[in-house]
Amino acid sequence: MEPVCSKCFPGNMLDVTSYEAFIAENGITKGLIVADKGFQPNAAEGHFSKKTDGTYNLEDLKNKQKTFGTIVLECDLDIKPETAYKAYAEYWEIEIVMRYFKSACSFDETRVHNDYSVIGSEFCDFLSILLTFRLLKCFDRVGLLNKMNYGKVMSLLKRAKKIKLQGQDWQLIRISPASEILLQKLSLLPKPEEPEKRKPGRPKKSI
Repeated sequence: MEPVCSKCFPGNMLDVTSYEAFIAENGITKGLIVADKGFQPNAAEGHFSKKTDGTYNLEDLKNKQKTFGTIVLECDLDIKPETAYKAYAEYWEIEIVMRYFKSACSFDETRVHNDYSVIGSEFCDFLSILLTFRLLKCFDRVGLLNKMNYGKVMSLLKRAKKIKLQGQDWQLIRISPASEILLQKLSLLPKPEEPEKRKPGRPKKSI
């Protein structure tokens, strides 16, 4: 559940050539290759042009609505549908994480032409992605992702700051109770001690 290797390829190379070289150079002998292919512009135009020829039918629309948003997965291996779906879901998770950090770290425009400069910026991006997946596993382990997404957790963590006043130790600034609970779940703050259970006394006498 985290990246193990990465490499930069020239933008003018075919994907199939890059895949073959990547697999050979990294000695990968077992795994699933997940690839995505979207609609070509001319195919999309040909599909939607039918709606403007005056033959619009509400019943046809209602029947087709059942398949709107459907993703068709094609595989040349004999695997369970659940395995294929999980692989594709993890593929999109990688895409989202990479897009997030390329935007947050300003790696969408490197403005460099030297090979080593590009490799260096992508290496920083790779390290960011590695840290993110480890954070995701940590958040999931303590149940945070059941109630909020990754962005929400990170937003709450950003508010947790410590200050050091003259002659005093580092102190956490005042935060919301929700942020405090989150820090406690991640063991970044000590959990409050539970009050000692009182021993049961003698039952009250009925008057």
